[in-house]
Amino acid sequence: MRNLKLLLAFCGGISLVACGGGGGKSTPSATNYIVSATVGEGGVVNSSTNTVSANSTTSFNFTANEGYRIKSVTGCGGALTNNLFTTAAITGNCSVTGVFELITFTVSVSASAGGSYLLPNAKVMSGQTSKVIAVPDTGFAVNTFSGCGAGTADYNSYTTAPMIADCSVAISFKKTVAVEGTAAEGAALANAEITAKCSDGSGFSSPIKTDSTGHFTGSLGEASFPCALKLTSQGKTYFSLVREAGTVNITPLTDLTLVIASGKNSADWYSSAGWKDVIPQIDAAQISIQARLSDMGYKVPAGEFKPLTKSFLIGDQWDMLLDEFRAGLDNSPDTKTYDALINTVKTRGVHGIPSPTGTDVLTAEVCFNSELFAEGNSYSMKQRLETTSDGNSTGWGFEQTLTYSNKKAVAENGLLVLTREFNGDLISFSPNSIPAVSNYVDKLLVDFEEKSVIQISSRGGSTLTIPEGGTYTNTTTYDGFGNKIVFTSAVGGEISTSYVENVLAVLSTNGIETWRNEQHDLIEDNRVFKGLTNIYRAGKMRRVCEFEVKRKTTRPDSLISENILYEYYLLGVGLNISSDVIESITWNGKEI
Repeated sequence: MRNLKLLLAFCGGISLVACGGGGGKSTPSATNYIVSATVGEGGVVNSSTNTVSANSTTSFNFTANEGYRIKSVTGCGGALTNNLFTTAAITGNCSVTGVFELITFTVSVSASAGGSYLLPNAKVMSGQTSKVIAVPDTGFAVNTFSGCGAGTADYNSYTTAPMIADCSVAISFKKTVAVEGTAAEGAALANAEITAKCSDGSGFSSPIKTDSTGHFTGSLGEASFPCALKLTSQGKTYFSLVREAGTVNITPLTDLTLVIASGKNSADWYSSAGWKDVIPQIDAAQISIQARLSDMGYKVPAGEFKPLTKSFLIGDQWDMLLDEFRAGLDNSPDTKTYDALINTVKTRGVHGIPSPTGTDVLTAEVCFNSELFAEGNSYSMKQRLETTSDGNSTGWGFEQTLTYSNKKAVAENGLLVLTREFNGDLISFSPNSIPAVSNYVDKLLVDFEEKSVIQISSRGGSTLTIPEGGTYTNTTTYDGFGNKIVFTSAVGGEISTSYVENVLAVLSTNGIETWRNEQHDLIEDNRVFKGLTNIYRAGKMRRVCEFEVKRKTTRPDSLISENILYEYYLLGVGLNISSDVIESITWNGKEI
């Protein structure tokens, strides 16, 4: 009985399969298919495979990467709507393929008269930029670039903003004129970059650099003036201003002109909105600088003083002035740096410019020239004086060209003494006069450190040769030295000297002494440096150091004279040109 129950239970659990024996029908399971999706470069799909039942549809979402777009999606009989691809009813396994393509835009260009352009790539991918190169005609430059977003211009090239659509670039050209000049601070400012900031917002039409001599040439718009110029070179910065086509220089003197005219340091002037306001003060600033340089003893070139526009070359007088100016800054304890000078001049005006020796006080040192006493150097002065007793006949006068030649300095009694020889024909215009030849020797004690000169002997052994065998000798020596000139004296400084002048004059005829005169005068000099002044000599106005000499002359037995003399030493050359009958001055063969 127990076994029967187990059998019935077993057969009941499996009756549909094996125990019923028949009579019923089975139901078939649903059919599924695989739909795959693939993509090429430039995008993604949200699924690589979908499982789909028979006669059903499925969808895939295709997304393009930045800079790409969907070109096509094909397969499984489907269709694309925006980014969504939906298949047809699926009846078997199938695949879908998505293809992407780069997005490109077209750049077009238009140009005004005055030039053309190059467009290396008119088709540009989305998000990328395109470059347009302007080609100005001769005498023209780019005025403006515009179009294709907020592009950037660099002289003759223009780079568009990243492309997001087709666009057009417009180029306008303008007429240009040339400016050129020299950049120097004594030494040439070579390979220096120069930029311009003009009144219309433009600048140079191409990058500008100086050559090895400091010379530069650039083009500016015909209607762009005035323009402020900025030079940078190895950490140094100088400024200038150009008002028209032609010459413009960039030097410390152009920089100082702008400081004095604007009342600002030059960098602040350049960056200010009102930089053009300085123009009416330029001429007055140049005049004040010229006066200060002259008064302080600089060798200022003759003629108009216009450092901004005066054409010059390295090595000429203007360049030598810059050398001297640089030395003055280096010697001054207050202007060891150029920025210090600028700030001083901003505060004090031209009075902040130091002398060539670096002091704020003018000294006669500016008229001391060591080359004047160098061995082998020579100079000459022609003097001429002629008067008439009436309108037609000659009264009296003379003409003489004296040449001074330096010999080697030698030690005498423990002192280094310079011997200087003089020679020259003397032509007298006096009635019944006869021509003569004069030769004599000076001996000088020169102290190059103190910058002083003491005359030890004058016309020592001087001989005037007279025709028909006649000679006249005149020898002058000094006891206690004489005629001491100290060139380090400041304005108002006094130097007092006292010495005995011994004069021996002898006239001989045919070797026989016919006349002799000896005198021993005590000379007391009080020499005062008065400063710089202008005097007219040898056809030119000359800048000179002026000394006032109060001289008292006595002999052992009586007072001879008390008078005031004036001595003038040529600025930068050092020659004594006190005589007012000098017709010409020559230094080492060159007339000055």
